[in-house]
Amino acid sequence: CCSREPLESSKLLTMKVHLNCTEHMDNVRLNLHWAAVTLANTLDATPIRPVPVIPTALARNLSSPMSLAQVQNTCKYGFLTMDQTRKLLLILESDPKAYTLPLVGIWLSGITHIHSPQVWTCCLRYLFS
Repeated sequence: CCSREPLESSKLLTMKVHLNCTEHMDNVRLNLHWAAVTLANTLDATPIRPVPVIPTALARNLSSPMSLAQVQNTCKYGFLTMDQTRKLLLILESDPKAYTLPLVGIWLSGITHIHSPQVWTCCLRYLFS
C-alpha cells in the first residue's frame, strides 16, 4: 500500500474459490465455496470545519463544475499537506512531494458516497504510506 503503483482496490482483497461440478443424468449440480482475506481496519469519517485550501491549478480544477473527475467520469484522489499558515495543499498521489512532505489527510473527487470502495482504499493507502 505504500508504493508508487496505481491504486487498485482489487489488490486489497484476496479470494479463494472452489467450484465442484457433478452431473447425474440430466441434472448438473454446482457447489461453490469461497473465502476472502482482507485487512481488518475500521475507518471513521468525521466532518470538520472548513479549512482554507491553497488555490493551485489542481484545487481550481477540482472545484470547477467541469472538473477532470466529472469529465472522465472517474475517481481522482491524492493527499493533503498543510503549510505554515494552516492552509491545505492538495497534491496528487503521483506527485514527488507526496513522498517528502508531511501528509495530514486525503482528498477525493468523483465519489458519490462515503461508503464507496475507493474511499476505503484511499484511506488505507494513506494509513500505510
